[in-house]
Amino acid sequence: MGPIVEGRCTVTFKSEVGSWKMTYVSLYRKWRPQTFSQLVGQDHIARTLANSIKADRVAHAYLFAGPRGTGKTSTAKILAKSVNCGAGPTPEPCGQCESCRTIVAGTSLDVFEMDAASNRGIDEIRDLRDKVAYAAAAGRRKVYIIDEVHMLTEPAFNALLKTLEEPPAHVIFILATTDPNKVPVTISSRCQHFEFRRIPSPALVDHLVKISKAEKIAVDADVLTIIARQSEGSLRDAIGMLDQLAAYSDKKITKEEATKFLGLIDAAVVEACVDLVMAGAGGPVFEFVDSLAEVGRDFRQFTAALLAYLRDLFVLAQVRGIERQRQLVNAGDETIAVMVKKAEFLGAPKIRSFLTEVSRLYENLRTAADQRLSLELTLLGLMRNEELTLEAVSSRLQRLEAGAGHISSGAVAASPAEKTKSTAAPVKSVSKTRAEADGPIDITQVTAAWGDIVNRAKKKKLSLGAYLIEGRPKGVNDGCLMIAFEHKSTFACQELVKEPHAKLLKEVFVEALGGSLDFTVVLSEGAADGAAPAEPAPDERNVLDMIKESFGAEVVDG
Repeated sequence: MGPIVEGRCTVTFKSEVGSWKMTYVSLYRKWRPQTFSQLVGQDHIARTLANSIKADRVAHAYLFAGPRGTGKTSTAKILAKSVNCGAGPTPEPCGQCESCRTIVAGTSLDVFEMDAASNRGIDEIRDLRDKVAYAAAAGRRKVYIIDEVHMLTEPAFNALLKTLEEPPAHVIFILATTDPNKVPVTISSRCQHFEFRRIPSPALVDHLVKISKAEKIAVDADVLTIIARQSEGSLRDAIGMLDQLAAYSDKKITKEEATKFLGLIDAAVVEACVDLVMAGAGGPVFEFVDSLAEVGRDFRQFTAALLAYLRDLFVLAQVRGIERQRQLVNAGDETIAVMVKKAEFLGAPKIRSFLTEVSRLYENLRTAADQRLSLELTLLGLMRNEELTLEAVSSRLQRLEAGAGHISSGAVAASPAEKTKSTAAPVKSVSKTRAEADGPIDITQVTAAWGDIVNRAKKKKLSLGAYLIEGRPKGVNDGCLMIAFEHKSTFACQELVKEPHAKLLKEVFVEALGGSLDFTVVLSEGAADGAAPAEPAPDERNVLDMIKESFGAEVVDG
């Protein structure tokens, strides 16, 4: 077996027909930091330890605490190299001397690594305590690195305490843990405590860019942002994902490949869901959830992605300044600009309410008998800004029955629609071009084909259909259709005239009507002329109306 170096293990196999070598290099080990200056996202720790070495004030015991993959073990090894380097003690170990090379390779006689998760008993600590009295074999100091120290048993901690109370001058203890609260105070109080932080996404992305260029890995910038977000501040996890994706992709790692390989919910899907909620269109919700089911999406995973998106909206609703927004929301400037508009439209209080309901849904999906129904009810509830879980519906039904006594069957007459009255100038008007079909297209043709137009719009883009379903055709003048929207649908009205929605809608008109047609939008107080009565506002409808609409139910004699 050949020499072992950090990140590489070369094994030579011999047989009667010859020999061959197998070499494997994992990126996270190959790119493990070797000096304090190479640590990512832990500048406060790197600076403190480097200064302590320069001033010859190295402590006898340290407690490194923080999430996984943030550099605790790497920092421990760098500290061990720094105090034992042939050119030191130095905060910048040379990496070339015998001591540095053996520490990196894991063969140093003066550096001992112990995993407390698998060696947590008193016997292991007693053996360690018996050996600390001996002087270092080759270097200046003996360094004991105990990983996941919180896993030690109570007797083991007691045995370790004795050594920490009266440590030999040549010994340094470095205790690493992801759960510092489980480390007894008697132990932690005798150590210098360093808190390792989750590595910020920008720092992770910058480091991944550096690795990608050095390793000649072709990858989209969006992919690195996705990796940074999924790693949750763990550099080791981020590099590991990049390594896996590099092996998965033959050429350039695209956003689509990364999303598929990592089993993620595409951001566009989550955005479409939020658009549906903002548009207030109940019908398309069922089609949207059905589309998730058809492609095999996990509803709980989708809910987690929706929570993350709502969190970003909540932040953007309250934080100003692109630099600050970039720091708090892991997205590009164009995406942030779009999200800011949504956040301003909804407002922080409503987004907070959304977060509460979706968080509740996420927890309930663990044990829900019908996850699909739970998701549908929650989304409908968000549209009406009310709680619409199965429990809430049941409770409201009981209150209604107690107050109304008996509900008899029969048709309920709808109140006449108010005549449409324009209260605002058109938000936007696209360029006018007279229809080129067999004669001008009139309002009668548009009204007759409106259902088909909406369905075609949904197929083009789900959010387009969600916006359009809120409007009603009002009239056609000189090849331009006027679409009326109620004031509650202001967002849908504004979004419909933006690209690419406006362009797609004109394509739909050609397909459904056989000729080109431009459009303008207006805000109205009532339903549009020639259209069905407008849907009552949420506060004018009771829970029975919602259930009848959502599930095709009807009231019968009880």
